[in-house]
Order: sequence, then structure tokens, then C-alpha cells
Amino acid sequence: MKIVLEYPENHINLGHIIRTSYCFGIEQIVIPKVCVDHNKKIRNTLKGKGIDCGTINNVNILVVPNILDFLKSQKERKIGLVVQDHHEHRETIQITKFKFEKDDILVFGSEGPGLSNKGMDSCNYLVSIPMKGKMACLNVSMSTAIGLYEATKIEDMV
Repeated sequence: MKIVLEYPENHINLGHIIRTSYCFGIEQIVIPKVCVDHNKKIRNTLKGKGIDCGTINNVNILVVPNILDFLKSQKERKIGLVVQDHHEHRETIQITKFKFEKDDILVFGSEGPGLSNKGMDSCNYLVSIPMKGKMACLNVSMSTAIGLYEATKIEDMV
């Protein structure tokens, strides 16, 4: 299983995602080169300076020129994770009802706007995280943790 981060902006969230990915056995995290080029704190996190607790050396980080081109090049199923009601004009499947597979690529948006329209269009499925409160957003590192927990429930992953 791989994770694609469409546009990580916050180095603290990236550190949390790296650590969480390691804990769930994720084989690769893919991020766009533009984030590394334009954000010194992101660069420092990828060098192991930060809150990843040393897991940076145990998770394969792939920096690609263009996330959308990367997604198009992948044969595996691409699963976009969105917050319920945030993209109500799109057809989604609730995360607890979706059947994940061990080779899936989980795609997460950026802090704030979430997964872009082009990012959603690049996915085979959109899976929603239900929200009980009135807030229609969730921190990307929290969304990743919830997504990985649900996705790795499958027998072969644990």
C-alpha cells in the first residue's frame, strides 16, 4: 500500500504522516517536488529533522515532479479519501463500507481545501470519512491515520 499526498504544506503534519505510515507498514509515501522546493520546513522533515521520531529512515519517500502524472502512471487502484459532506457533489463510499486491497494507493489532499477536483478525477474511488459534528474538515494527518486504520484492517496487511 502507498500513500500519495497531493500537496502537503505543513511539516508537522508530514512528520505525523511519516510516523503513522511506518506504524501501519506503508511501503511508500509520494509527495510533489514543488513542496520540497518551496518549503524549507518540509525539506528539513524529509532530512529527518523534526517529529518523525527517526522513522524517515524506514519509510520510502518518493518525490515526483507532478502528482497527477504520477497517479495516471499507476496501475493500482487509487482511492481518494475525503471528508463527508465536503465533496457532496461527488459520489463517495463510506470508509467503513469500502473494501480496501493491499495494493491500493491512498490519495490525500492538502490542509484546508482537501483533495482537488483534478486529484479526485485521478482516483478510481472516493471514500468518505463520516463526520458527526458540523465541521466539514479534518486535519490531513488525522485523515491519514483514520484512512490507514481502516485500510489495513484487511487480513494480509497486519
